[in-house]
Amino acid sequence: MSLRISSAHILMRGPYPLFPQQVEIRVPPHVKGVYCLAKTRNGIKIVARTDQNLRETIKSFTHQYTVFWYEPATSDRECYDIQCRQFHKCVDTDTLESTDHPEPPKEGCTCPICGK
Repeated sequence: MSLRISSAHILMRGPYPLFPQQVEIRVPPHVKGVYCLAKTRNGIKIVARTDQNLRETIKSFTHQYTVFWYEPATSDRECYDIQCRQFHKCVDTDTLESTDHPEPPKEGCTCPICGK
C-alpha cells in the first residue's frame, strides 16, 4: 500500500527514489495517471500525465531525475484534473522546467483551478 505524502507543494504517492525496481514495486501496471519528477525532494521539475502506461512512462526518466511521485487515475478527465491541481501547487515555486499550463485531453475540458 502506498502512502500519500502531503506538503505545501504535493499531494500524491511518494516521494520515491527513481530506480526501475522502485517504480515496478510502487506503480501499478497498465494504468494512466499523473507523475512528478525531481532531482531532489524539494524541487519538482515536471508535473505531467500519461493517458497510457504510467509505470513505463516514469521508468523512461530514470537517467534524468532521481525522485518521483505519482497518482493513478481512471479517466483522461481525472488525469487532467489531478495534473492541473498539482501544476497550480507547483507553478509558483520557481522549480518547474515549464510553466505552460497543461493541455486538456479533449475539447470542453477546463481546469478545475483557473478554468483554462
